[in-house]
Amino acid sequence: MILDIGGTGVCSFWLAEAGYSVHLGDPTDVQIEAANGINFESANPLASCRVGDARTLDFGDATADAILLLGPLYHLTESQGRLRALAETARVLKPGGLLFAAAISRFASVLD
Repeated sequence: MILDIGGTGVCSFWLAEAGYSVHLGDPTDVQIEAANGINFESANPLASCRVGDARTLDFGDATADAILLLGPLYHLTESQGRLRALAETARVLKPGGLLFAAAISRFASVLD
């Protein structure tokens, strides 16, 4: 099982096409509604698309083979929120599971 937390679904649908069981979660209704529209017409639908928060994942301990955390670490602006999201991924990942995370420095706009 793969979790795409805080994603738009681009990676989710690609992974589902490759045969993986993928669950997409995002805190915004708009993103989930858009993903559900694509999911409805997909030949390889996602296992689920639902509103959720990276800081409180609705999955059991050690249940995910891999987690994509490609948005929450830069959308959560306070360090406590980012640390909570990372703690949740550690809880949900199976031993030896893979975490793919992206973060943007708060100085990125200055450097750009």
